Formats: sequence, structure tokens, C-alpha cells
Amino acid sequence: MNIALVGVGKIAKSQHVPNISMSDAWNLVATVALEGTVEGVDSYTDFDQFLLERKDVEVVSFCVPAIARFEYAVKALKAGLHVMLEKPPGATISEINHLQKLAEACDRTLFTTWHSQMAPGVSPAKEWLADKVIEEATVTWHEDIRQFHVNNAGDDRDRGGHRGVRNQDWIFEPGGIGVFDTGINAISILTEIIPHPLRVTEASLVYPENRGQPIQAELIFDSVVRASFNFRHEGKPIWDMHIVTDQGELRLERSATILRIDGVRYELGPSQEYARLYSRMSELILSGESEVNVDPLIVVADIFMIGTRHGSVPFNF
Repeated sequence: MNIALVGVGKIAKSQHVPNISMSDAWNLVATVALEGTVEGVDSYTDFDQFLLERKDVEVVSFCVPAIARFEYAVKALKAGLHVMLEKPPGATISEINHLQKLAEACDRTLFTTWHSQMAPGVSPAKEWLADKVIEEATVTWHEDIRQFHVNNAGDDRDRGGHRGVRNQDWIFEPGGIGVFDTGINAISILTEIIPHPLRVTEASLVYPENRGQPIQAELIFDSVVRASFNFRHEGKPIWDMHIVTDQGELRLERSATILRIDGVRYELGPSQEYARLYSRMSELILSGESEVNVDPLIVVADIFMIGTRHGSVPFNF
């Protein structure tokens, strides 16, 4: 199937492009971005022009930040294209509800992707936890924002196609969700593997005095699960979970690419998160189905609703 990428930033280049290229199911024929191109692939800077000229495209994969993509996704569905959304799928939950109804009306596939749920340790962890009672759990999701979000030309952020940015300030603006840009990966894993709904009961959010979104968060879910998210971390990233149950302990390390149960490391296959996402998208289209999951986004919205705000020193890239 012919596919186009909207947004050609760091994640698009490091994950989407190579995994599309390695798949026999896909043919990358166009990109749409204010900055950034893919060698050998037709590029556009105007989404409407792309839709007008490229009737051969069947699928659009959106890699731009969530705040920028809703209107484009609406246009794509109305033009008869299937739509795939990078996480988080939208800036608001109502946006995704709207897109889901529109996709149904247009008889098109809509896939809200959560790449961390495709990590090799997630499925076996979910299976192991299914019949157990969780007594306590700790989640540590710490990384240096400057390592993953700094001056990535091509990470287009525009509202209506008017401008792009060369830095990552969008992450601390409305819709950018701050530290939850990474923390939502942990939440997406938790909502997948824990055998009951995830309900936040306490949230402490730390905002730099010059920013509109949090840079750190300390969370408690049902007085059992504690999570710490931090964008000010120095050194190697920490993406780990430790879950204690009535029948043993489970650890997921390095964003669920390593699984230990009662201290024994289990052999997992290679991490092929984006390859699995694109394989799933192909399956959904061929079966005429959509896959829409807003559970992680609901949890983040709940955190903002009940969270206590704390000020902190300024942050600049």
C-alpha cells in the first residue's frame, strides 16, 4: 500500500521511515513537512496540495506533535485515506472521539498507536499478571529532555500549516504535555499489563516558572502504584517498573525490553515496536477495522485534573 508521512522529524527518520522501508506491505511515496525530507521520496510542504495531487496514496501516518494534527487527520479521512497516529493520538480525548466517528462514517481505518505497548516484554508481563493481586509497584521514567528533544529541525509544529519550529519548545506549550510526552509511554504500558483500570489518586506536578507544562511528576494510583517521571534527569535514561504481587515479583526494564520474574531474566525477542505497529496497521486495513485506544490519554487528563502544581527554577533548552 502507498503511504505518506506527515512530519519528518527525529522519530519519523529513526523509526517510521526504516520500518516502512523494511516492510513488503508498504511503499513510502510522499512526505508532508515544513522542514525535513526523505531521500528519493516526493516531498510537500502544503497538506492540501498533497491531497489534491496524490490520489495514489492510500494511508497517511502522522508524526507531527498531537496539537498540530487534528485538522489534517479530518481532511485525510474525508479524502478517503486511512489514518495512523503517533502517540499521543490527540491533544484532547474529544478529538479522538471525533476522529473515530468520522473514520466509521467514511469507512476508513483509524489506528491510534502506542509504540511502548509493542515492546517485547509487555505481552508476557500482561499474561503473568493476569491472575495476580498487585500489592505494590514503582515506576521510574527519568530521562534528559535535552538528549531526546533538542533542536530537531523537521519536527514540524504548525497550527493550520503556518509555521514550523527548529526547537522543542512545543513540548512545554498547551497540548505538549511536558514530561508526560515520555511518561505516557509508561502509562500506556501500565494500562496494558495491569489487570484492572488505572485510577490516579494523587499527583504532584512540577512546573518551571517559565513553562506552561510540567517537567516532573510524582504520581500515586489506587495507593498501590507509585510513579516518578522526570525530564531533568542527568545521565542514561531510566525506564523501569517493579511490580510486587501476591505470587512473586516482576520487573520491566529499559522500556519493557527486559523482563525479570522473581529475579530470573526471560529471553525476549528483539525490540520491533514500530515494525509491529506498521504490521498491525496493514492487518487493520485488510480486515476493514479500526483500533482506537485512549486509555493512556484519559489517565494523563485525570492527572492534570487532580494534580497539585509546584513551581520550580526556569528551564531552557
